[in-house]
Amino acid sequence: MRALSELTLGGEADAVPKARRFTAKSLAAEPDHLVEDAEQVVSELVTNAILHGCEPVTLRILRGEHALRLEVEDGGRTLPVVGRSSTDSMTGRGLSLVATLASGWGVEESSAGKVVWAELAEQPTPLEPTPATGLDISREPLLHPEVDGPHDT
Repeated sequence: MRALSELTLGGEADAVPKARRFTAKSLAAEPDHLVEDAEQVVSELVTNAILHGCEPVTLRILRGEHALRLEVEDGGRTLPVVGRSSTDSMTGRGLSLVATLASGWGVEESSAGKVVWAELAEQPTPLEPTPATGLDISREPLLHPEVDGPHDT
């Protein structure tokens, strides 16, 4: 893999939007679907690093032959945990989303703390259960007439 770009962030309030903009700019030559997925993954990984890790937070974007690798390093040693989805919780879905979008993800120890990484394949893949989370993306309609009431079609 070859490094495309790197950005170091602190605890500034606009760190996540800054990381998204940096990602989009760094990947301007890539297909739209890949840029959009990369922005979402970066948002989740940087948010986790800021909330649960230690500064500084470093975002790295690397390019392989058939995939992008997004790495977020922080000074914390606590491993990330895939949370249980709950309608009552404002957080806890980030790594499940990363697992859904990425062809693979993981955590590695670094001299500064840890690196959480995700790889995005060039070609989009259909949504299926992932070994990391066991998520199954339902093919059921989002509206439920018994709950939402009747809708004109």
